[in-house]
Amino acid sequence: MSQSFLNAGLAKRLAEAADCFRDGKYHYFICRKTPPYDLNYTRGYDSDLDASKDADEAKFELGEEYEKFGPYKTDLADAPTFNYDAIQITFLNEGQPVSIEILEGDVDAIILSMSAYDKFLQPYYLRLYGMTVANLMRTHAIAGLTASPMSAVLHRSGSNSAFAESAKKRPGGTLLSVADYSI
Repeated sequence: MSQSFLNAGLAKRLAEAADCFRDGKYHYFICRKTPPYDLNYTRGYDSDLDASKDADEAKFELGEEYEKFGPYKTDLADAPTFNYDAIQITFLNEGQPVSIEILEGDVDAIILSMSAYDKFLQPYYLRLYGMTVANLMRTHAIAGLTASPMSAVLHRSGSNSAFAESAKKRPGGTLLSVADYSI
């Protein structure tokens, strides 16, 4: 299949998405060619042919405005220093627990303040998506982080850096998603 030239924004987005997997498997991406890209992807396959068939089915379901890109295959990531299936965070006030949060093991970054968001996530999103989308994501982060005293912006691995999730404390000690912005 012949593909037309990609604009720099989409090329960066596809490269970032492929790099996220690092699983040694074949992946295809199905998305729009202009922002918001609404990037969708196949699960990893050992065979390029199987991944391509999955991508063709996804493209058919998504419609004509979507394009199929791939295959992409990245090297296996370095093994984690240890394996875990959840992360437990205990919030203390004057040395006493006030909340215990358990996050699923796919959370790979936890941002607790706008200062941290501006240092670590905003420059990344500016580079990847451009000013308009990055500022929209920042607006969502502000809303999420100010929603309650125990708020966080969570980034999940395997999201292909496609979204950050603002979360706030829900009665019962769990985190509730208040924003999900797929690009």
